[in-house]
Amino acid sequence: MELSTLTKSRLPIHLVALFFLLLILPVQQEVHAGKLSAPQAVIQKLSDRMQRALKGKTSPGRAYSLVNRILVPHVNFHMVSKRALGKRYWNKASSSQKSRFSAQFKKMLVRTYGTVFSSYNSWKMKHLGTKGKGKSVAVRTRVKPSGAGAVSVVYLMYRGKGGWRAYDIIISGVSLAKSHTASFQGIIKRKGMEGLIKEMAAMNRGKRRG
Repeated sequence: MELSTLTKSRLPIHLVALFFLLLILPVQQEVHAGKLSAPQAVIQKLSDRMQRALKGKTSPGRAYSLVNRILVPHVNFHMVSKRALGKRYWNKASSSQKSRFSAQFKKMLVRTYGTVFSSYNSWKMKHLGTKGKGKSVAVRTRVKPSGAGAVSVVYLMYRGKGGWRAYDIIISGVSLAKSHTASFQGIIKRKGMEGLIKEMAAMNRGKRRG
């Protein structure tokens, strides 16, 4: 049964959760707001919105709703999905398959990690500058969760028609998107692209397929 492998990655779940948390949870900035670059300012703006939304106790259901309402519009899931699937399989997929895979991958990530908001709420972030220019940049940071050691976190961001949006996050050298590639490709080799999409849809509905 491959379903159990879909949500597994090379990153521990508390680090994978940073894909959502580090974009929008309230953080302690160590760079004056006026000196932040445009993509850094996007992260700070989302942080401020989420800080207001997270006041008081947050239930898993409310956390899921907040992720969809505040975070999802600022993540380029098309690009995230392309990186997760791998260039070879992405190029072989039809437009319909790409769209349906992206939709299911988004649901999988939000469904799996959205509830972490009910238990995580304190971080300190140090900005280390950006790398790249034009429409694609890497925002380098170092983050220290409350009660844990500091980790290197790099946000890969792309500026499209909708402004700056994240398309991957690299935590301690490991890409969140690419950490799913092996399990996705393994299912494709056995069941094809349609088989993978069906497995993901079944998991997102809370059902197992034989």
